[in-house]
Amino acid sequence: MTEPHASFLDREPLLTDEQEARLLRNGTQDPKGFSGDHVPVVRFFDPMGPASWLITAERVASGQRGDHDHFQFVTYYGLADLGFGSPEAGEIDLIDVEIAVSQNGGRLVRDDEFDPRDRPLSFFEDLARKHGHIVIPD
Repeated sequence: MTEPHASFLDREPLLTDEQEARLLRNGTQDPKGFSGDHVPVVRFFDPMGPASWLITAERVASGQRGDHDHFQFVTYYGLADLGFGSPEAGEIDLIDVEIAVSQNGGRLVRDDEFDPRDRPLSFFEDLARKHGHIVIPD
């Protein structure tokens, strides 16, 4: 298993071990890429703005540059709402998200109260298209 993705701002893990395991399990179910209508595992948000993300899966790929430079690419899949009225599902790079959020004086925060109630990502996509932002109903 990979180490939990840690925020470069506060070095606190963004994901719990359980979340990391579920995301990896969801991300490896189809060797051709992200697929399936998984229940979101975690919600991230920017407390300084309207942006939020629902994450359903994670893929880890290894690479090498030269003889000694080994590295890993970590890509997430989910629903991204940047606050512009057009949320969309797709691949998400959490490092890029953290950089963008930090440039506006914020930091990426995990919503520990998020409960998707076993509703798949498509449920949240439909609501987001209708309302122009991610909606978490009771």
